[in-house]
Amino acid sequence: MNATEIFQANQVLTFAIAKTLIGKRVCTTNPEYRDNTPQVSKFTIKGFVTEWDKAYQEECSGYNNRQEYWKSYMNENKINELKNTLLMQTEYDNEYWNKVAVRCYTESSFFNEPTFHGSDADREVYYIEL
Repeated sequence: MNATEIFQANQVLTFAIAKTLIGKRVCTTNPEYRDNTPQVSKFTIKGFVTEWDKAYQEECSGYNNRQEYWKSYMNENKINELKNTLLMQTEYDNEYWNKVAVRCYTESSFFNEPTFHGSDADREVYYIEL
């Protein structure tokens, strides 16, 4: 499966669609480039967690967890944004996408509905179910 095939299928990964794909394998890409080539990722969708809740489970030097660290300097608007940002819990097949969070802002100004994107919030993720 290559990026062109995924783009041609023209299926954008919204949160509503992603919920129906829990436990299923998908192949994704988006218009972000690495070395001028769209990256393709294959993984199984396990579920979703807010970025805020995930931070509670992460270690952070000098604090009980990353969430506590964020509370020490973030304002309420930024904290609310993290509470409204969903991260996809996955089982990955390649290392690159294991390091890039696939996010979905539940209150996005870029899309008509909550839509997953890569590191750029205005570049939606396209998918094919495997």
